[in-house]
Amino acid sequence: MKSGYGFENIYLDYAKLNRLTPFIPNYDHGWSFEDIPSKKTTLDHLSNVHLAWNERVFKNLKKKN
Repeated sequence: MKSGYGFENIYLDYAKLNRLTPFIPNYDHGWSFEDIPSKKTTLDHLSNVHLAWNERVFKNLKKKN
């Protein structure tokens, strides 16, 4: 996948998948004081993959699923 960060390619390589495999995770952009960063866009994101920087956000997102 082509993105501004390149995280997608790292995960695709790790999973031994072709880099053209569609994989569009949602991830935090820095530390958040909110329970879920940018709640609406995070919960409505078309991917069910969210990469969180910290355990608090991870646990709150897991409760929502």
